[in-house]
Amino acid sequence: GINAEYLGLQIPQEPLLGVPVILLICPYKEQEFIRVGYYVNNDYESEQDRENPPEKVAIEKVLRNVLVEQPRVTTHSIDWK
Repeated sequence: GINAEYLGLQIPQEPLLGVPVILLICPYKEQEFIRVGYYVNNDYESEQDRENPPEKVAIEKVLRNVLVEQPRVTTHSIDWK
């Protein structure tokens, strides 16, 4: 598995719904050479819950859809020596 603390991942607790981004930043010797971002859609699975959401987020009813087919990739030239 991945140790999020070791990697310095910052996973916000709010907002739970909406379109956050998973962002992977890859450095070599403190130089970023690639950044890959994936949009994520967090929304209620049922149309009824989407139209009339509960006052408190019912996480068990939330569907997460990671758009893995459409990554946003940015590359940078760095000194590999």
